[in-house]
Amino acid sequence: MTLIPFIYNNISSYSIRLNKEPLTCLYEDERSDINVEENLASVFRYKTSETLTIETVLAELDVDYMALATEGTVSVDAGAGALIAYDELPVGNRSLLTMYQFGFEGIQPQSDGALWPVRFLVWRANIKLGGELSFSKREDDYTGVPITIEALAPTDLAADKLFTIQQMKSIA
Repeated sequence: MTLIPFIYNNISSYSIRLNKEPLTCLYEDERSDINVEENLASVFRYKTSETLTIETVLAELDVDYMALATEGTVSVDAGAGALIAYDELPVGNRSLLTMYQFGFEGIQPQSDGALWPVRFLVWRANIKLGGELSFSKREDDYTGVPITIEALAPTDLAADKLFTIQQMKSIA
């Protein structure tokens, strides 16, 4: 199944069409046990924390994608006369992280040939550059933008889940 990310924040939305590598999701939780002297095994167990980490590599080395992953802001120099226009992305020295909502949509083939959408929604998260950028004329591969998305707990009690998976049962 191919998942296509779409990313929303308070100001604008991004639609990223191509991933260079598969999307990987890792949900982990830490648990604590309650024990009593009369039993060797735990009598109760509960979660003490949970995390969701999503990783992929965006297929295009683009300054807008890099800005998304580095908390930078792209500035455009239109150029004039003999000067060539360019986009510039200064990075660093920013401590506050932007919160985003992330969605990933894929298609799940059915036995009758129908294609039903599957959606993976993360309600609050931060994004960061998730690895090295490699530039080499010796490699056959092209450079993508590796990203890591780290989910945050929702602050709205109505949306009290870390993430949601929606498996559509028909096409609207």
